[in-house]
Amino acid sequence: MPGTGTARLRSWGWVISVVAVAFPLLRLWPLNGHFGTDWYNHEWLAAYSGEYLRQHGTVPVVINSTQQAGMAVPVFYGTLLYPVLALLTSWLDPGVAVRLMVFGVTLLQFHVLIRALEAVETKLWMARGIACLVIWAVYPLTNLYNRSAITEYIATALLTCVLSSWFLLICAKPEERTRLAFGFGLLLAMTAGVHPITALYSLPVLGLLVVAAHEERGRDWQFWVSLMRSLLAPAALTITILAPWIYALRSLKQYLHINDSGTLPWFYPASIDHWSVRFCPVPYDNRIGDAPLADLSTPYLDAQLNIPLLSLVLGWFLVVALQNRTSRRGGLRAISFGMLAFAFFTWLSLSRSSYNLLPNAARLIQIAYRAVTYSNLGLLLAAFMLLGFLKKSSSNVRASGHRSNAVILIGCITLSGVGVLIKWSHASQTMQVDGPTKLRTTRMERRGWIELPKQFYGVADYTTPSLYRSIPVNESVLVQEETIPIGTGEEFGLPQPRHFTALQDTWIGTNVQAFPWNDVEIDGVSVSDDQVRVDKTRLVVHVTTGEHSVSFKTSPPPVWTALRTLSFVVLALWASAFFYLTAMGRQRRAITARSP
Repeated sequence: MPGTGTARLRSWGWVISVVAVAFPLLRLWPLNGHFGTDWYNHEWLAAYSGEYLRQHGTVPVVINSTQQAGMAVPVFYGTLLYPVLALLTSWLDPGVAVRLMVFGVTLLQFHVLIRALEAVETKLWMARGIACLVIWAVYPLTNLYNRSAITEYIATALLTCVLSSWFLLICAKPEERTRLAFGFGLLLAMTAGVHPITALYSLPVLGLLVVAAHEERGRDWQFWVSLMRSLLAPAALTITILAPWIYALRSLKQYLHINDSGTLPWFYPASIDHWSVRFCPVPYDNRIGDAPLADLSTPYLDAQLNIPLLSLVLGWFLVVALQNRTSRRGGLRAISFGMLAFAFFTWLSLSRSSYNLLPNAARLIQIAYRAVTYSNLGLLLAAFMLLGFLKKSSSNVRASGHRSNAVILIGCITLSGVGVLIKWSHASQTMQVDGPTKLRTTRMERRGWIELPKQFYGVADYTTPSLYRSIPVNESVLVQEETIPIGTGEEFGLPQPRHFTALQDTWIGTNVQAFPWNDVEIDGVSVSDDQVRVDKTRLVVHVTTGEHSVSFKTSPPPVWTALRTLSFVVLALWASAFFYLTAMGRQRRAITARSP
């Protein structure tokens, strides 16, 4: 039966994919392992969102904890990630949920890469090899294990899918183009919703995708008209999904504490941001010496470029260039755009002064080595365009370099695999194992999620202290501190009244963060502007002598609330429709393949 052999090959393909994806992620075992402070923070945000969803049927607008209340993190950061994770953490342990998400996006990245490489007529085994070079890269694993930047790891994986799905789109048959355009838009929307900075900085590379389409289809105006039409609806849906974030950012950007455009990105030219470290072929952090790892805030912060992928692109170009002058010119043109992006972002990652030549918006990257993500993305673009050139080359050019290209790929995979093994070692040295391994959480654990982790990041990032008057200097010593309690169980995450007695007219300090949507109430009445001040980033209010109760409520603008509801509904319907159409398309192709 012809279908049996095909099914067997497909099964083996999935086995290879799972093994290739699991290889760099093996250090995520055991399930109770943690990697640095930020790992706890991401798990806690996911857990808090899940318990809030479990109790109230929706995700929180702000984060309310005993120590800090009214934190606007969900409005600006991980706006789509934590609602998705909440679906898992409402019944799974947050450590398990985060691991499932990481494995899922890595597998998706591997699968979409292979499909896109096959679309430019790359042999399957070569496509799998190139996909390994991408998901085994050093810096994404640093984001995962050492920086514990889960949002950046996930957004980078989705961004790779965005670039890959573009090549699927431009190489697709007309009847497939609309569905693939919706997939491209969905991936782009999720990337921006998971980590906006990652999506923002990818725009120069994504802009070059138009060049890639021109190289593939030239001046085929029918193709361009069809492509633009297919992208109109996904563009509108993407804007709809991101609308609440855009609205909040547009309204409050200039007041946000994090928006300090006058500050240059963090840069470490003597260590992890030195060119010799950046171009090291294996993971290396030259800060690691005889000093204890505890003396470093982030040990093994390996920010190497994807040297195996760079070697592959340059090696394959050299093989092409040796064929003849025409091949040399065509190959150089093919890789030039991706290599230009690679050079630009590598320059940003190695030169702090480069940001003086760019608009202030460029400084939002905050950390110079983040640019490595886009250097690697430029390399992937160069690889795709070189393979596209080979697809259109004569059969003699393709055949003559086949053996050399195979040898180069095997060498690059070997080097990349060595890098993964080194990252295993680095991850093991920084991993902490806490408590028993479990899949579910207890009621007592869920009640405890109103307490912030010990070193929660970003408490002040999304505050707006400049919108408030500072407490007068002569009254800067607060007579009373009144922490507003936060409910648990059915009241999880909801502010509760705090009853107190003021012995005199005085200022009381609260745990409410300065944010315009947070309204402090005294005796059930919102305080006036004359009664509220800011002390650093928290709100303080003036009360008269006597017994009072203090609480607060968060009242987002009705427009934002409507936009967020619409965003979630559109995202759910879009994702469901896309996966359904994809499954139906596969079923139709399978039936067609079995037909005589």
